[in-house]
Amino acid sequence: MTADLGDGKERIGVAMLDPAVKQSDLKSLVSPPVIDERMVLIAHKSNDDVAAALAGVIAGYEPHISLLLKPISIAMADVFSDTEIDGFNDVLVNWVTRPVLLPGQALYLGEGYTSDASHDKKYVDIVRTLDDINFRIKAALIEVIGNLRTSRVGLRAVETIVQSVLAPLVARQVIADFSIVIPLLTLLDKDPADLSAAEAQEISDARASRLVDMTVQVVYAGAIHRLKIDLVLKG
Repeated sequence: MTADLGDGKERIGVAMLDPAVKQSDLKSLVSPPVIDERMVLIAHKSNDDVAAALAGVIAGYEPHISLLLKPISIAMADVFSDTEIDGFNDVLVNWVTRPVLLPGQALYLGEGYTSDASHDKKYVDIVRTLDDINFRIKAALIEVIGNLRTSRVGLRAVETIVQSVLAPLVARQVIADFSIVIPLLTLLDKDPADLSAAEAQEISDARASRLVDMTVQVVYAGAIHRLKIDLVLKG
């Protein structure tokens, strides 16, 4: 099974169904713990290691590229019927097809699902893109965290670094938009004389603990996704 092993070690698991599995058994087979946003399932009619082939397809494209109609290199003489495909779509199992409108009689992925539709990460590219953004942000920040102070200037520098990572992704149309929320920065932007006792204490506590919360909101695939990042700064 898959596991989130920490920063920079996020994983996606790939598994293939036994070709002998009956359509009537799909819903009982595709059940927890197999249902997971980091699990990708594929149906096939082949003697090859289709899971390994699918993992290669996933790894061969940039994270934001959909797996829909991407070629997969396996030997498979027969394809699925429309009824079989409907059954796979119902439980978010990917399937292999040979579209008549594409020349060459090659095999392609019919979908790019993860096995979990209960959240907003139904497709593999969503999970991979958010993982990639999370990694890029933290990789950019790692050299300055511990050097910048818990101050207005320090947090503005953090904000600028994150913007430098995300703005090019907007320009490339990888993501539609983004916003950066640092609650402590809102307090530091205020005139010290206008701070309430609770707000002044919050600033003092953050400087004492050297921990600052930051949330990055990314608009991708028509949904807002939130990445929570804990900053460790100087006092």
